[in-house]
Amino acid sequence: MAVPPVAVPLVVLGLTMVFSAGAQDCFAFNATGECSYVTDYPVTLTVEEQQSLFDNFLALPTSDLRVIPLRACRHALVSLQCAAVYGFFSCDGNGVCLEEMCATAKEECALLGPSVPVNCSAIVLFPDRPDCHTPEKPVSVPVESCLPEGVECCPTDTLELRAFEPDGSRECAYACPIPAFGDAKDRALTYILWVFAFISIFVTILALIPFLYDRRTKTLSYPNHLTFLIALFTTLSAAAFIWAVFVGREYYICKDVDFAYFTDRVDDSDCIAQPMIFSFFVVLGMSYTLLLIVRIWFVTMLNNRTVQRFNFFQEDLRYAVVVHGVVLAVAVGVSLGLLVEAIKFADETITDASEYLAGPIVLLPFGAICIPNFDFDSVSYYIVWLVLSIILTSQIIAALAIVVNLIRLNRVVALTQWRAITVAAYYCVTSIIFQLFIYVNYDNLDKYYADVLSYTVCLFQNAREVDPPCEREYLDKFGFGVVSYILFFSNGASICAIAFLSFPETWKWYGNVLGKRRVEPLFKGQSASVSNRRCARSMTRVNSSVTKTSVEKSASSTSGTCSGEKSMGDASFVMHDYHSASNTLDLA
Repeated sequence: MAVPPVAVPLVVLGLTMVFSAGAQDCFAFNATGECSYVTDYPVTLTVEEQQSLFDNFLALPTSDLRVIPLRACRHALVSLQCAAVYGFFSCDGNGVCLEEMCATAKEECALLGPSVPVNCSAIVLFPDRPDCHTPEKPVSVPVESCLPEGVECCPTDTLELRAFEPDGSRECAYACPIPAFGDAKDRALTYILWVFAFISIFVTILALIPFLYDRRTKTLSYPNHLTFLIALFTTLSAAAFIWAVFVGREYYICKDVDFAYFTDRVDDSDCIAQPMIFSFFVVLGMSYTLLLIVRIWFVTMLNNRTVQRFNFFQEDLRYAVVVHGVVLAVAVGVSLGLLVEAIKFADETITDASEYLAGPIVLLPFGAICIPNFDFDSVSYYIVWLVLSIILTSQIIAALAIVVNLIRLNRVVALTQWRAITVAAYYCVTSIIFQLFIYVNYDNLDKYYADVLSYTVCLFQNAREVDPPCEREYLDKFGFGVVSYILFFSNGASICAIAFLSFPETWKWYGNVLGKRRVEPLFKGQSASVSNRRCARSMTRVNSSVTKTSVEKSASSTSGTCSGEKSMGDASFVMHDYHSASNTLDLA
């Protein structure tokens, strides 16, 4: 079916001769229908004539416009159609500026492209007079004409009849957000995010309470706090990612007067803040994971004195300041760089999806998530995703070096570091899967937005059909998305479960608190001599050519040692440096 041009035919314009023949007085415009919201000038028509003209010539074409969810475009087209008829009956002898209104309509509807042409061929026959006037832009134009009878005003789950401020007028608008996998699947995904977000928060708190309470564990001390920081920033990045889930999709997307397609999100403060905060926490989480992997590597190189000279995982304030300073500098730099690009882009005029998809921030429809652009042509890719890719690549290289060392050494070292290795491996794998899911679906965003527009055009072409023959193609890979989201949003909880809840002492601590109403030290400790003997035996197995004495000497320069002050253990927490002035606990 050909697209009906949005215009008023000459036969309608010729009605001026019919109605104006006997009309001498001016009347306020009081006809019912959409034209009452865009006609703010008196006309030389009685109310009955006004209504008759609308019912017979404007009701159907105005009804067709109801399914155009770009409100500014629809308002401009309704104003143009009504002015093309009633403007010639204006009491002002200079009439309405139809040419100017037509140019405005073309501009507002440019996003729809040639699929919905604004036909001004009839209007140009009546050029604007020098002193013509332009009606005020309407705040809203409620959908009142849904014709013929029996048609749905806003068909399908892509459109919805929504009330807009300030007067609560109801118009067709894109859903909030536009369903990506279908409305039912999108909401199911939202509920999944809710459940796993709160489970992750609960498990994280449950795991950390005993370790934060018992100061001997030094959970918050450098370098013992790496796993704590990884769990913390992973949980915070997940919370930032599902910002819209916490505040509500409808509020997050539709809190303002309008959400027209995607362009209204370009300069929205929330849509700029979300990817900034998300990027900040993700960079911190991945950076501290890289540090944890490097720390494991230092443990596997414990008997290499040359390597240990560069070991910066020691309880020294200078090391802590430098390490945290570098990590924070990278995270802040990424966030500020994204902010600068977003502010610059907000000043630009977006007319089609390709321009939007080249910007620094895009709105992912599944979950209503604003994220840094994943496109290679976007500056934000090099600000955010390239940095994350470099960190992830460094993690993989360091992990391979650890594997090589563990193959050469005795498996006892792997057993002593199983928590650290598992935490690092789990984080790397989930990061790869999650970024792959985002990238795959981002790659389909241009197709997704193009399909939404073509679907809108189809609804316009068939606006008078009870059952429009229009079908939307939703994004696929829903199952992959569910798995990716579950892994990502349970990351913090999984890390805490591996690093903290895996200790029997954690559950004994809760048993004492809840059952006996008694708080005891998390780890009661063992004598230093027993701990050192175990550590020495383990390290002797690592390399039979290295004596226990040399191991103890070489180990004394690391954060996990065989001295009377510290003991080698699992790097996933403190390399488990649980120690006091008189004793230490070795979990090797």
